[in-house]
Amino acid sequence: MLVGLVWLVVLYLFGQIFVPREGSRAGAGLAPSSKTGAGTSSDSPESWLEPELGDAVTVITHEDNGVWGHNSAKGRVRCWSREGWKKQQAKWTRRNGTTLGPLGAWRGFTIGVPRREIELPPNVCGELSTLENDPLPVWKNDSVYWLAYSIGMLAHEGRHFSGAFDEWSTECYGMQSIRAVAAKLGRTPEEGRYLASLYWKQIYRRGSLRYRMPQCRNGGEYDLRPHSSVWP
Repeated sequence: MLVGLVWLVVLYLFGQIFVPREGSRAGAGLAPSSKTGAGTSSDSPESWLEPELGDAVTVITHEDNGVWGHNSAKGRVRCWSREGWKKQQAKWTRRNGTTLGPLGAWRGFTIGVPRREIELPPNVCGELSTLENDPLPVWKNDSVYWLAYSIGMLAHEGRHFSGAFDEWSTECYGMQSIRAVAAKLGRTPEEGRYLASLYWKQIYRRGSLRYRMPQCRNGGEYDLRPHSSVWP
């Protein structure tokens, strides 16, 4: 009980310190990508599918190296407006009996059949849109921490989509997919390594014990590339 209370306090302080100030790009939501053209029949003012993010998730389902058995499912990623995401959080609470917590504006989730979609909040979609469209190298972006966080979120949910269930292995494997996802979103190998390294040092190693484990390390039991010195 005491540990849970302490962790809630940490999450609250984390949110106070790191959530972008009101009016920042990430906090403003975003419109459907110009690359989506006319959109799909399931688009609405509150949400829309982002095909490029879905393609990035599909990369993960093809690179699982047999960890969960081959799963080549086509990724589907839905971005939500600010108002739409409030409704999604309320649905999550009713369905699961828990809330998405103080960082709910930065937490996505995966839903199962029949739709099988990754649902992302506007903050995360805004940062991923920046990754797709900003010509500056990621290390020159003043919100690079949130770029790393958001691509890690997409990779994490992509691992759920491809068959992982428990949070600690999903987080470990998802972190190791950041470079592949970044490449699919048009970033260079150097940028992908930078984002993955930042995620490892600043996010994973400081995260909840529910999401990390000692075996998640270079050469560890959950290293997807044990014969390579590159980590993550």
